[in-house]
Amino acid sequence: MPPLTTSAATTEAAAPPPPSAAASQSAAAAAPEEPEIVNAGGPLVDLDGKHVAPPPLGDGPKVAATGMLVPVHARPAGAAKKIGWLRAGAIVATKGEDAGKDGCAGGWRAIEPAGFVCVGDKVTTDLDDPLVRATARRPDASQKLPYMYGTVTRGGPVYAKIPTAADLEKFEPNLDGHIDKWKKDETSGASYGLELWYKWREKPSFSAWEAWEEKLTEADAVPFYLKDGGSVPDLSGLAKAGAVKIDQIDRRQGAAFLESFLWEGRRYNAQRAK
Repeated sequence: MPPLTTSAATTEAAAPPPPSAAASQSAAAAAPEEPEIVNAGGPLVDLDGKHVAPPPLGDGPKVAATGMLVPVHARPAGAAKKIGWLRAGAIVATKGEDAGKDGCAGGWRAIEPAGFVCVGDKVTTDLDDPLVRATARRPDASQKLPYMYGTVTRGGPVYAKIPTAADLEKFEPNLDGHIDKWKKDETSGASYGLELWYKWREKPSFSAWEAWEEKLTEADAVPFYLKDGGSVPDLSGLAKAGAVKIDQIDRRQGAAFLESFLWEGRRYNAQRAK
């Protein structure tokens, strides 16, 4: 392989002739408009495991994602290239007012650090929207486990609301046998890892079995949307009005949880949407 040369003669000989002014303008018009994404301090977690806190959002206008996955477009147009996504509950700062309604009835909003989102059924300017409040707990990137996590040791139903005694009899007719196995299981039963469910709260003085026997309820830890017979926000499309059991989870499946609380002695966990 010949050595690389940097002589002016070689460079000029290899370069194509300069395009005409008209051709340059035509190419510029045809090229897609790509936003410049400014690095705001590096990744949240680098390869060494060091956490870099993101910059604060500030006091300016913001929008929040209410859809499972919300596309971020390079330009304010429905047909524009997608350059990223927002997950449900994400809150981002906006820049300016509406940027037009090309393919978006609610109007496009420019967001930080780059791109545009369509305000509508998947993006809202109302930060008090129930779904935004329900997903307000964001991942803690400063920890190796940003949420609470668990692995299912025995399968069971997924509920949209806290089940009543009649619901438990209908959907878990073998609950008494399940509780008996849970009590006797020394590996992953009643005596295992109670503190893991108190990641964001003070650790309790009682054991899991004592909570069951005394039918304890942690009313202050119940998510607002489950109080007074309420249901989880219908982000998945499964939690229709009046629905109780909406899915089934099998053993050995893992999940991330946003909240955990006791209700009449039994622990319920609010699962983060996948």
